[in-house]
Amino acid sequence: KVTNDSIITLPSYWKDLVYEDSITVQLTAIGKSRAHHVINVNTTTVTVGCTFGSINAYYHVYAERKSDAPLVIEYEIQ
Repeated sequence: KVTNDSIITLPSYWKDLVYEDSITVQLTAIGKSRAHHVINVNTTTVTVGCTFGSINAYYHVYAERKSDAPLVIEYEIQ
């Protein structure tokens, strides 16, 4: 849950565990509808803003884990 502070702090091990450009964030307003949006993302924090009212949202953060070979999500059946 993120509230008025607008910063989601990611676990310290993420900087070495995930690709920074793969990080995505899903925000769901709590209570009345608000216009939450992501201002900035990096491997340590996510900065959240809100156009109407104060920040009050649940969040999910997803990222691709670094590995020797990229994960193939879809493939062609032969």
